[in-house]
Amino acid sequence: MTDSIPEGAHRLEIIDSEAHASEPDLIERWLKNDSVVLLQQVKQEKIDDLIAGVADRFGLRSGLELQASFAAIKNHRRNISRYYMSVNARKEYQCILPHCEGGSFANLQLVSFFCYENTTDGGHTILLNIDETSQVWSSLREQVKRGRVANRKITEAEISRARMKYHLQLPEDYLKEGDRVLREQATDVEGLTIVDALVMPRKTHSKILDKELFAFWSSMKSTEANLHHDFVSLLRRWGIYIEPPPEAEIHQKEASGSREERAQQDRRTLYEKLFKYKVVRKLEPGDLLIMNNQTWTHAANNWSPGSGVRRIGVAIA
Repeated sequence: MTDSIPEGAHRLEIIDSEAHASEPDLIERWLKNDSVVLLQQVKQEKIDDLIAGVADRFGLRSGLELQASFAAIKNHRRNISRYYMSVNARKEYQCILPHCEGGSFANLQLVSFFCYENTTDGGHTILLNIDETSQVWSSLREQVKRGRVANRKITEAEISRARMKYHLQLPEDYLKEGDRVLREQATDVEGLTIVDALVMPRKTHSKILDKELFAFWSSMKSTEANLHHDFVSLLRRWGIYIEPPPEAEIHQKEASGSREERAQQDRRTLYEKLFKYKVVRKLEPGDLLIMNNQTWTHAANNWSPGSGVRRIGVAIA
């Protein structure tokens, strides 16, 4: 089967250790050109100042600090440095599917990875450049929270409470016609319930490119039943899938909803139709990747248990 995602080597801009003096201007320029930036042989003590400088260029410093503070609060990551956190833990032979960090509510703009160690027999970083013109967007759904109010109009104070406590931006986040309800729960606001729903993707604003665009959010990847199968097929085609032994238990996240709901979502959405270019690279110690979180998804192939150590830090803004 022909691979229809071409190599994107021309979209990867590499700065070696001898050129770091000119990096802020170069990084800003290349990000505005929607390229991925790779700095090599970066010292650990320099990574926080580097990513903070890039964030400042796009007015994202407060977001960078906020996301770093979430690592300890949510307990799903741990802080490694001032801004860099551990990546999510994974099970044996588990791949990380392509995604942009977060969802349309958070609208995260920038993501960076720093390699401390990467000695496994897999652990390649896979970056896929999103095709904004793809017709697949109309068939995708994002899983989001919506609000539903019964028989009353809620007050401004209640709207503020819903925003702070439940992360609902009312009235924009009211349940709409065509949204598919997965589950519903009560709130402490009279008549207001929180609904997990599958909704049409919406464009969000990119500060880096200064335009509205689609992103393939984390909240979107889990709603497609075939994405794991299709991604493994790609990895096999690229020769970087580590085949588990027959007795291995593969821990891979299921699509959201019941079996019947997942069957309805089974549209065989292919990654080839979502992405324009791919960049596949096994990061080495001292490599620092920086990219637009809305136009590039990141992913990783699997590796054999005990084959080595993969220690990657992530910063998000």
